[in-house]
Amino acid sequence: VGNQGTIRHFNGSAWNPEDSGTLNRLNGVWVSSADEAFAVGDSGTIVRWNGSAWNSMDSGTLDWLYGVWGTNGSDVFAVGDSGAIIRWNGSDWSSMDSGTAQGLKGVWGNSSTDVFAVGNSGTIVHWNGSAWSSMDGGTASILYDVWGAGSDDVFAVGFTGTIVRWNGSAWGSMDSGTLNILYGVWGTGPSDVFAAGQLGTIVRWNGSQWYDMESNTSQGLRDVWGSSSTDVFVSGDSGTILHYHDN
Repeated sequence: VGNQGTIRHFNGSAWNPEDSGTLNRLNGVWVSSADEAFAVGDSGTIVRWNGSAWNSMDSGTLDWLYGVWGTNGSDVFAVGDSGAIIRWNGSDWSSMDSGTAQGLKGVWGNSSTDVFAVGNSGTIVHWNGSAWSSMDGGTASILYDVWGAGSDDVFAVGFTGTIVRWNGSAWGSMDSGTLNILYGVWGTGPSDVFAAGQLGTIVRWNGSQWYDMESNTSQGLRDVWGSSSTDVFVSGDSGTILHYHDN
């Protein structure tokens, strides 16, 4: 997803355009199944895929939305400007009290009662099923994305190569080996994590250190996701899409 409502879908052999029904920028996408996906963007834009078409949803907010994640198609969280967090219950979107006015950029959870959201000024908030509470991430850098291998192993990435990791009791800083901004993070497990960002930067965690991967591009890379450690997609500026695979 991207600028002017752009959506591209990979069918296993080619990328094809899809009509999102909006010209607003789309900043994040989360897929529940082949027949259900949510994309969020500027001015509170949310569009939903039903297996055949994208349809607009009433988000109840005009805040720009940057991140979206859920446990299933009837339990979805979206985060954005001014600490906005909204939640889909299968019938409508409702606002949640995040406890912060800082802009939130990314959201990920281990379950419906264990969700992390990250954003400006190193903000990290955690949902325990009843309330959002602030966490000390040990950084003042903007955090753009968050992903975890479990409730006690979570990675957040951000400005000037910042990476912090949750071990179940505290957040600790990691040496990413880069000063470039990191915008996206995803992994297959606690010892295999990819982060992508500014100037074509891709770094990978092997369980003991982060090391640089050659991306062969200088374009900014905005997000990363895969189906396995040898089937990973990275997307970024100017329509850049990269694929890491084993053949």
